[in-house]
Amino acid sequence: MISENMYRACLLPRDGEPIMILRAVDLGPFTESSWLSRSVAFADWEVPIRVLADTIRSLGYATGRVGLDEDSNCMPRSRFKQLSAQLPDARFVDFSGVMAELRARKSTREIAVLRRAAAIGDLGIDAALKASGEGRSRRDAAAAVYQVFMQEGADAARAGIITAGVGNAFLHGGLTKQPLAKGDILHMELLPYIDGYSARR
Repeated sequence: MISENMYRACLLPRDGEPIMILRAVDLGPFTESSWLSRSVAFADWEVPIRVLADTIRSLGYATGRVGLDEDSNCMPRSRFKQLSAQLPDARFVDFSGVMAELRARKSTREIAVLRRAAAIGDLGIDAALKASGEGRSRRDAAAAVYQVFMQEGADAARAGIITAGVGNAFLHGGLTKQPLAKGDILHMELLPYIDGYSARR
């Protein structure tokens, strides 16, 4: 489980391997699951943007061009202002869309992992359907999905959206013990993860 309440970044230098910058308590899980071999971990009392800037400086890019995804939700204006203040001589260049294009290209191993995740999702849907029905709850369906995910080797993450109701106002609802009634729709958007890769089902 990687913290989502602390900033993290991945540096892609022109030469050499990528460097992940992340919270120190997340270093263990990251090391176990990532193919990256270089990382910089910061303590909770450190300022992540300062650590990021110091790492860029140590790589010799403090006065060079630094590309960043200006469309990223992880780089709001306030955070960018902090980073540019730390690196006043750097020239920041927008490369929005580049990462999305790179992520669309999958290796043979990545494709195999995605297929495995998709297969687990299919098993989860089958189990949820068998565990659901009039008088059963969406929690019953979710429990069946979680059991399949854990047994089949999916990452220990949220199973996805499992809701029920009529119409479309319930599609992003939560789990409840309320029994399913005749005519209710059981809506599932399962997200089985394997090594951080998911296949929405």
